[in-house]
Amino acid sequence: MTGSGGTGPDHTDHASGAGVHEAEEWTRLQEGRDPESFSRAWLDRQASIIGTDVIRAVVVLGAPETGPFAPVAVWPEGTLGSPWLVTGVENAISRKQTVMERGKRSPTTDDQKRKLDVVSHPLMVDAQVCGAVS
Repeated sequence: MTGSGGTGPDHTDHASGAGVHEAEEWTRLQEGRDPESFSRAWLDRQASIIGTDVIRAVVVLGAPETGPFAPVAVWPEGTLGSPWLVTGVENAISRKQTVMERGKRSPTTDDQKRKLDVVSHPLMVDAQVCGAVS
């Protein structure tokens, strides 16, 4: 895609710290040669785009249609998933469509009253489910 004002490494403000971070994310994404490194870079990029509303994310991959499907990347790196992400991934894979669960209680200890929305989407190749992101 061409045009001015787009996103990506060619449209980064390298004078700011955020611009440098964004350029590093794009570089990692472009250099991701295996599913794990690409998925980690992609989750980092998505979390940066969405912003502070993202608490956790996961990408699961497996054999098309049959699985088993297993996590290949989590965000932030080194954290555990959550029951809400597991449910979201399972529903997106089984339904082969985007699933949104609204108003779930926060699994974090910092704000027990916080409610979360979980968005999960199947990853499809040639109309076959190969995984999901949540």
